[in-house]
Amino acid sequence: MNNIPPLKHYVRTNWLHDPLACGSYSFVKAGTAEEHLCEALKAPFGRLFFAGEATSANAPSTTQGAINSGIEAAKAVRETAQGPHRVVVIGAGLAGLTCALELHRAGRKVTILEGADTIGGRTRAGKIAGIPAPLGAAWIHGVDTQDNTAKELADQLALEQLPFDYDSLGARSDQRAAIDALAAQEEEVLSSVLLPDDSVSHAFGLTSDPQKAWAAHVQYTQEFAADPAELSIMALREGLRAEGRDVLLREGYMPIVDALAKGLDIQTGQVVKHVYQQDDGVIIMMQNGHQVTADYCVVTLPLGVLKQNRVKFTPAFPIEKQHAINAMGNGLMDKLWLEFDEPFWDSDKTSFVWQDSQLPGLWSYWVNGLKVFGKPVLVGFNAGNTARLVAQWRDEEVLSSAMRAVCSIRDLSSQPAAALDAR
Repeated sequence: MNNIPPLKHYVRTNWLHDPLACGSYSFVKAGTAEEHLCEALKAPFGRLFFAGEATSANAPSTTQGAINSGIEAAKAVRETAQGPHRVVVIGAGLAGLTCALELHRAGRKVTILEGADTIGGRTRAGKIAGIPAPLGAAWIHGVDTQDNTAKELADQLALEQLPFDYDSLGARSDQRAAIDALAAQEEEVLSSVLLPDDSVSHAFGLTSDPQKAWAAHVQYTQEFAADPAELSIMALREGLRAEGRDVLLREGYMPIVDALAKGLDIQTGQVVKHVYQQDDGVIIMMQNGHQVTADYCVVTLPLGVLKQNRVKFTPAFPIEKQHAINAMGNGLMDKLWLEFDEPFWDSDKTSFVWQDSQLPGLWSYWVNGLKVFGKPVLVGFNAGNTARLVAQWRDEEVLSSAMRAVCSIRDLSSQPAAALDAR
């Protein structure tokens, strides 16, 4: 077996331990009615309005859902508050930026408070091999869907959109057979009467078939950021999943973020700790002691932050809204970008799969950066409970595990541990 080229650089995400995210995006838990929960989460509470992908019943878990929710929240504020009221938007992700821009255009005085030192939220990016390395969102789903706002923004900015060929997959014949069999069964399952109580695991009978269970990790956990046992079978019918092609933004979402942010009053490094409603306004208090007052406030905090009560609200949320927060699933998806001196893998495939004998979901999906970006880069994914496990590992452990996976793609031996320390 030949050695692979040295690892030059890596970029790792750990959304679980990011206090401003506490996870990746929402998912439909088995036994819940997602649309009802989204509506409850979105419902205004006094002078507070809410936006974010988790509030979108039509496109949850997507950038389209985040953008649309920002537009809807801005409309709700305008209809409630006539005149030049001051509005504070908490969060400079896609939902917050879109909402603020809509209100700004309508003549409202708007300030965005962002806890991080940079804007973009879960769409921000790093750098690797001279190209952007999106840490969160990178795809536009269902580009053939009418009124796809993420697609419209990408078109307006002339961003390069790469059609993503999911069928161009590097896999062993038995792995491919398991994935194809699951896809065939999905048509049968979705044509039957579905109950929200049913999990994907139960509906597909995954507990009795380890190979099928692995295929479900590839097909569903990697998409919904949740394990089949937790994921409602209704999730497979939600939003834009079946609405046409997906594209990958070569530059990621940051060009869209920057365009939305242009001309807006954004204060970064402002971690909100307490939102206090009064009869005549809202007081927003920050971790650093800074305080801002407004007539109305739009909250775009991620679901994970709301679940962990990292921000206190006085008065407390009504029972319906708190129930929605508690009942919604909070998924986790993490990436590891690896850059090498030269490629050592098949450049013809868009992506690869891998199967760990002990932990089926570990590093089960990889994107071939050579084909997609033209760079000797591999992007590995972990999702659901596997991602929660890996989130506890040190970088050295993550890299060692990942290198074992990528080497197995071509049955190549990994470099000594010293080579894995490169950043």
